[in-house]
Amino acid sequence: MKAKPVEPSAPVLVTVRNAASLTSLSYRTIQTLIAAGSLPSRKIGGRRLVLYRALLDFCEHDQPVVGRTTGRGADAQIFDAQVSA
Repeated sequence: MKAKPVEPSAPVLVTVRNAASLTSLSYRTIQTLIAAGSLPSRKIGGRRLVLYRALLDFCEHDQPVVGRTTGRGADAQIFDAQVSA
């Protein structure tokens, strides 16, 4: 796979907080994506950093939903399953 060129002024690595700001996602969502393996990151020293190129790739492609699927909680999902059965 051929790597996409990165603008000379673009950073190579960004912090999790900057990744959240650049994508308009929450800090917690970026952490969740990293933990799920959907967004590659590196730990350098005590800092978790995201590859800028990986962030661009992530934003350019459709991604599966990470975390809760309905936002209504497990009880609502159990109730839905019982009603539809």
